[in-house]
Amino acid sequence: MAEDEDYYKILGVRRDASQDDITHAYRELAKKWHPDINHSSDATAMFEKITKAYEVLKDPQKRAAYDKFGTGAFDENGNAGFNNGNFNGFQNAGFDADDLGDIFSQFFGGAASSGRRQRRYSGAHKGDDVFMKMRISFMEAVNGREVPMPYEYETTCDQCGGKGAVNASDVETCPTCGGTGTVISSQRTLFGTFQTQTTCPTCHGKGTRIVNPCPNCKGRGYVRVKTTLNIKIPAGINEGQQLRVPGKGGRGLNGGPNGDLFIEMVVEKDKTFTREGNDVHVNVQIPLTTAVLGGDVNVPTVYGTSELRIPSGTQPNTIMTLRRQGIRGVDGRTGDEFVHLYIRIPTHLSDSQRELYSQLAGQPDPDKDRNNIFSGIFHKK
Repeated sequence: MAEDEDYYKILGVRRDASQDDITHAYRELAKKWHPDINHSSDATAMFEKITKAYEVLKDPQKRAAYDKFGTGAFDENGNAGFNNGNFNGFQNAGFDADDLGDIFSQFFGGAASSGRRQRRYSGAHKGDDVFMKMRISFMEAVNGREVPMPYEYETTCDQCGGKGAVNASDVETCPTCGGTGTVISSQRTLFGTFQTQTTCPTCHGKGTRIVNPCPNCKGRGYVRVKTTLNIKIPAGINEGQQLRVPGKGGRGLNGGPNGDLFIEMVVEKDKTFTREGNDVHVNVQIPLTTAVLGGDVNVPTVYGTSELRIPSGTQPNTIMTLRRQGIRGVDGRTGDEFVHLYIRIPTHLSDSQRELYSQLAGQPDPDKDRNNIFSGIFHKK
């Protein structure tokens, strides 16, 4: 997939377009470029391009991934596939042919598919991926933890394998549509005979009917499961990174496997530390005397405290670095801690302290004299 593809531009819509606007734009373009209607040499390529754009933008979850990560969020087959640390990619289901069938049944009354049977998904298909967010504290992101999470999802019935019937012989071809999943009606008008293709009212598009439903799932082919998932949050995970739980997403179709569950981390702010990648920033106050004379101070790190040597003459807003005292990220790299030094000015002095500061104030400023180019002239005897 080309990195510079702009799906909104391909469909001719704004980035804030509604779902109705996107669907309308796609239908207009599909009518124009479908190879059965448009016989130009580039019709097939153009039709595939607008279909690929519509596959993403019609799905709110895929669209959100595209808006955030661009086409880099998808593999060559159009499935989402973030390469983020050790997290595996999305495995979204493919394009739903019912959308295309609806388009041509509206525009052409089924004429575009004359002489051939409309394509229908009757085999097993993987379910959609499910996305959710989990809020964790700053230190939980640093150290990791295991979170028990109550969860409810739908999955294929294990008794009937998703068929919805007790035995395979209990599934029959729908007598109304003959297994196509659609019915076609004709209407005579002044302009000729028009055909309308609609979903079969008997089998609801499946093409089959069940004469002996499975007692476990009542013929649905799936059951609802309540469970507790133990979500293992790895140490060093960052805001926005995702965990993948295989097989806990949307239920599959016709006995296909479930999609996956993706959990995005929302990390709360910390009162002491600020994270930047795997690096950590912390503000530390030091006494005025330590800034002037130098000394050792204990500073907090995400893994405890560490001793930091302050050189004499340290100025306000100095930033010092503690190497490899940052976060050990999921990428295997350990960051640094940057200590922002603030000098604490005393506000309540004893009489003896005030006397000492007064004596100090009366002394000449050696730094000022050393930096003044005229000091040698005006201090000569």
